[in-house]
Amino acid sequence: GKQHGLSDKEVFKEIKISNLDLLIVPDAGTGNVLECNELVELGTNIIILDHHNVSNHILVDAITKIPTNEITPYSCLIFNDAIIVNNQMSENATDKAMTGVGIVYKCIKCIDEIININIADEYLDLVAVGMIADGCDLTNLQSRYLVLKGIEQLKNKTNRNLFLKELINKQSYSMNNNITITSIAYYICPLINSMIRLGEHEQKYNMFKAMCNSTELIERKLRGKGVVPISISEYVYKDCLQLNKKQKEIVVESSEYIENEVKEYNLDKLPVLVCNANNNIDKNFTGLIAANIAGKYKRPCLLLNQYNSVLSGSARGFDKSQIRDFNSWCKQTNLFKSVEGHSNAFGVSIELNNVQKLIDELLTIEYNDELIYHVYNVYDDKTISSELIKRIYK
Repeated sequence: GKQHGLSDKEVFKEIKISNLDLLIVPDAGTGNVLECNELVELGTNIIILDHHNVSNHILVDAITKIPTNEITPYSCLIFNDAIIVNNQMSENATDKAMTGVGIVYKCIKCIDEIININIADEYLDLVAVGMIADGCDLTNLQSRYLVLKGIEQLKNKTNRNLFLKELINKQSYSMNNNITITSIAYYICPLINSMIRLGEHEQKYNMFKAMCNSTELIERKLRGKGVVPISISEYVYKDCLQLNKKQKEIVVESSEYIENEVKEYNLDKLPVLVCNANNNIDKNFTGLIAANIAGKYKRPCLLLNQYNSVLSGSARGFDKSQIRDFNSWCKQTNLFKSVEGHSNAFGVSIELNNVQKLIDELLTIEYNDELIYHVYNVYDDKTISSELIKRIYK
């Protein structure tokens, strides 16, 4: 399923009985304090490579254990000798835009330096697609540079990843034969995303193998050809296409259900949409639906399912609303049980008896639906060259 870190109980059980010497958890795991401590006591070394913010109360005890002189720019937390590398958790890390795949890349760069090899840059195609897919802030110069270098590999066909080559080749018409940040975001990332959300275990395993440059052939029935062997990359691409079509249908249907709820209860009178999915929406899709609703109503959205006395689900911000960092806003209310993820795309949980308090809080906010455009930089047109402008908007 679409789980994060060590949160899946069945997977965690498998890890515990596997007698691992080393466990590496990419793009997740910062909040799994109890699970990390349990594994370390069993003799497993753990390295977590993450970029997600987690609720402060989870980390207070852990942070106080670390001497200040031992905090390094990217490695800033140690739970019982489990190492957490997270750019959001250290004041010494200035690049907060870097996403999980970027943290993994930086770790490999460190390994390159330590053992005197140079392989990290061979995977910049994966870094670029991963950072675009995760909504990385590409106004950040380091992140933008890495993404553009990865795109350069894709354009020049010097990238190593066979699966990405297959996706781009098959989607070249839709992309107008132009590999850009936008075309990757619209025509490549959604195919991979739909497989992660909807694919069966075997389909996901095939995509994992394709991502690892497998040259395996798999038989498939093709129109006009019968059953023929095709590359695993092409096989997975066809699965992704089918699942992406299904995902679009689910998003439309589920969004209509939530929109009816918004109209019936006048939820759009508040600066934040607080919607109850009533367990009618698959948890794998709450993030997508919340983003869709936030975009339609031009304000942040909380889409929640009730589990006994707790509501949990997905939160999505809207970048032109008066709440610029929805994650921080939720934390500042002190009403949520957990708030974990990105600034405007994250998971939440809230006690049922705090929901009315949240509504009351929202009623105190003076609100209008005028769009707010945030200014990130101001440049003097006398000092900025036309060549630099072209590079910025490349």
